[in-house]
Amino acid sequence: MRGGWLAGLFGWAAVAAVWVDVQAVRAGLPGGPLVGAIGLFALIGLVVAGLRAAAVWRPGDAWRTLLAAAGRRTVRDPAGSFLLVGGLAVVAVSAWVIAPFAVPVLGTVTAAAVAVEERYRRRRR
Repeated sequence: MRGGWLAGLFGWAAVAAVWVDVQAVRAGLPGGPLVGAIGLFALIGLVVAGLRAAAVWRPGDAWRTLLAAAGRRTVRDPAGSFLLVGGLAVVAVSAWVIAPFAVPVLGTVTAAAVAVEERYRRRRR
């Protein structure tokens, strides 16, 4: 918990930055759609890296180190990253259709993140 609050704060700052990008798109500013798309893709990448970091977390690990390694794995293992993006899409659709389904589906995305990390670890051997 000691180091995790900083990582959480960074995550909320990223969400706020994407919200500003969305407001730029809605206001019709020149280049707004491009900036909005880049911001959205960056946020998805950060969420995937955060999921991957959380999947390998052990007590006493530093979040900075975990997130840096997870960012590298996110880029080096695109198949695993796309699996997690697909899981996040299922969560979004579940929440859109029937909101209470989003909670159990989040558990399956967490399990998927652990499975993706285990798959990556075994392939590296």
